[in-house]
Amino acid sequence: MRILVTNDDGIDAPGLAALVGRLVADGHEVVVAAPSSERSGSGTSLGGIFDGTPVTVTDHVLPATPSVRAFGIDAPPGLAVLSACVGAFGEAPDAVISGINAGPNTGRSLLFSGTVGGALTGALLGRSAMAVSCGFLPDARRFRCSPAPR
Repeated sequence: MRILVTNDDGIDAPGLAALVGRLVADGHEVVVAAPSSERSGSGTSLGGIFDGTPVTVTDHVLPATPSVRAFGIDAPPGLAVLSACVGAFGEAPDAVISGINAGPNTGRSLLFSGTVGGALTGALLGRSAMAVSCGFLPDARRFRCSPAPR
């Protein structure tokens, strides 16, 4: 399955790296399109889009998974997902997974979460989508992606 991974914590976030590593280990074709910097609280925003103003996109290498195509976008996750779903980064994804967010997305904050916004954008564009979050340290087991049950 071709899976787009995004987040709102930025392309260098450890949660994104853990998620990508697990998906690759499980045999999925993964492409990453994530904000080039922190975009928490952006919801489903597409960011400031002005006629003729380019959005900066840079190729990125994830140290743990250098073979995965990755793009840093100077925009919120909603625009990253929209761009990927219309083919900006190769073949459109079958599914979108957003996260792993460093902190919970619960209650009313769910409406403002960029992590959830990335998944909602994918779902609105007809893709299977999921947002993944974890609690705050020290109680949360952060970014440990166990193998899927067989």
